[in-house]
Amino acid sequence: MTQRNERRRPALRLRLSGPDTDRETAALRAWLEREQLLEQWTRQGAVRIEMRTVPVEDGDGHPMGDANELLIVALGLLAQPALADLYDAVKRGVRTWSENRHQVEGGTPPQVIDEWTDDASDSDAEGGE
Repeated sequence: MTQRNERRRPALRLRLSGPDTDRETAALRAWLEREQLLEQWTRQGAVRIEMRTVPVEDGDGHPMGDANELLIVALGLLAQPALADLYDAVKRGVRTWSENRHQVEGGTPPQVIDEWTDDASDSDAEGGE
């Protein structure tokens, strides 16, 4: 068995709550990929935006199926000011997407829950797809 060289990376995890979250997550990903700063960092290889399928549990820890989430992985942005800039850029992008979605589709946009994590490693990346 070969040993993988896994390098842990800080990442911002985004989960949407509400109906049709798979479609909404894909739409949010497409929106964030076009945000100027995020697009620039992605091109430079400093950030990767992944969509992953994760198991979902109810409040009591019982499995309820799978859901999609976005993981914005900081590849070359390890200094605290750069991570703060990344968070601000994602926050602006989510707010703009939510406002646009509300204007175009009406109704209440899904709530976006974000958290920082360090569980993004090079070995579990899906290559941004």
